[in-house]
Amino acid sequence: MAPPLSSDEFGVQTLTLIPGLPNDVGALILAFVPYCHHARLKVTCKSWRRFFSSKALISLRQNYVVAPKLLCIFPQDPSISPPYLFDPKNMWWCPLPLMPCNPHVYGLTNFISVAVGPHLYVLGGSLFDTRSFPLDRPSPSSSVYRFDFAALSWESVSPMITPRGSFACAAVPERGKILVAGGGSRHTMFGAAGSRMSSVEMYDIGNDEWVALDGLPRFRAGCVGFYIGREFWVMGGYGESRTGKGGGWGRFFGVDTCVPKKNNCNNAVVTWNDLTASCKIKRLSFLWNNTGQYLLQPLKTVSQITCCDLDGIFKF
Repeated sequence: MAPPLSSDEFGVQTLTLIPGLPNDVGALILAFVPYCHHARLKVTCKSWRRFFSSKALISLRQNYVVAPKLLCIFPQDPSISPPYLFDPKNMWWCPLPLMPCNPHVYGLTNFISVAVGPHLYVLGGSLFDTRSFPLDRPSPSSSVYRFDFAALSWESVSPMITPRGSFACAAVPERGKILVAGGGSRHTMFGAAGSRMSSVEMYDIGNDEWVALDGLPRFRAGCVGFYIGREFWVMGGYGESRTGKGGGWGRFFGVDTCVPKKNNCNNAVVTWNDLTASCKIKRLSFLWNNTGQYLLQPLKTVSQITCCDLDGIFKF
C-alpha cells in the first residue's frame, strides 16, 4: 500500500481540509466520498475545491478506496451532445463537457472510447467532412481526444496513423498502451458502404505517439477487440464485403456492395502476443461454422453484463 500523500501534493499547504485533523487524514477521509458528490462539495471551501480537482485524489482512491465502476454513455456525437457518467451503485448521472468541435466535420459515429487511469480516450470514428466531395460520403477520422477527470477538460492528443472507425480496440493500462486494429469508414447512415482496412497500431500514452504494427491477415471492420493475458484478440466483423438484408447482392445509396454471407469474419485473430516483441498472427475459427451453427467455446468469465438502450440500463 502506498504511503499517505503530503498536503503539498494537492496544493493546500496553508489550507485546512477538515478542522482538527492533519491534512493527510482529512484527505483520506474525503477520498472515500463517492464521485457523484464531488461537484457539490467543491463549492464548500477553497481547500476542498483544490483537493477534489487534484490528481492526488485519484491516487488516493486508487490506493485506498474500492471505488465503484462508472459507465460512460455517448448518446450521440460527443461534440454536440454531452456524454454522461452513470454510477450503478449510487444510481447517479452526471453530464461531461462537450468534446472539442471541428467546424468542418459533423455526424461523428462508430468511434471507440476506452478508459486508462484518470483519463477517458475517444478514438477515431466515421463522420462527414464539408471539405470533401461528394458531401454525402462518410470519411474515417484519425483524431484522438482525452478527457481528464481531475481537470474536467478535454484535450487533443496525437492522431492515429491511419483514420478508422468501427474498429477493434483494447487498452493495456499497466503498460500504458492502447491497441487498435482494422476498421473503415462505414457510417450508421450508410450501413453497407465504406472502406475496410487491416492495419494495426499501438499508442504509447507516456510518449504520446503511435507505432504501426503488422497488419491483420485480411480486411476487417465492425470487429471487437480485447486484451487478455499477453494477447490482443480481434473477433468478428466483416471483410471486403458485408452481409446485407437477405444476404444477397445489391446497391446501397449509390455505392456498389458485394454482400455474400461468406465474407463475414466468423473467426478470431490474435494479432499481438507481447507488447515488447514482434507481432505474431494466429487465426482461430471457432465462432460459428459454415452452416451458421455456433461453435460454443469458453472465452471469458464475467461477473455481470451491463447493456444500454434508449430508455434505460439493464444489468444481467
